[in-house]
Amino acid sequence: MEEEKPLVKLADKAKKIRLRFSELLAKTNQEHPRSQDVKALSDLLNGNQSLELWRTVLWRTVASALRRGDFSRTRRPALEQLAPESLVVAHSSR
Repeated sequence: MEEEKPLVKLADKAKKIRLRFSELLAKTNQEHPRSQDVKALSDLLNGNQSLELWRTVLWRTVASALRRGDFSRTRRPALEQLAPESLVVAHSSR
């Protein structure tokens, strides 16, 4: 049981980071986001690369497109249009 405690703490920390990521993503996915929110999102992504937070954006984009039946890049918000490029960049940087 003693071995599980560090894993539980790690899982709780990852959950908090993912929640913060979702909050910052919502704040920055707009026409004119605040520069401090953009920096906070950048810092969060750079400081937690092992969590692969970018996958959240990718899967939300795919799920949304599947629900709409629309894969046209011209109809999607700017952040969603970046998702395929993010996947290539993230995958190639491994």
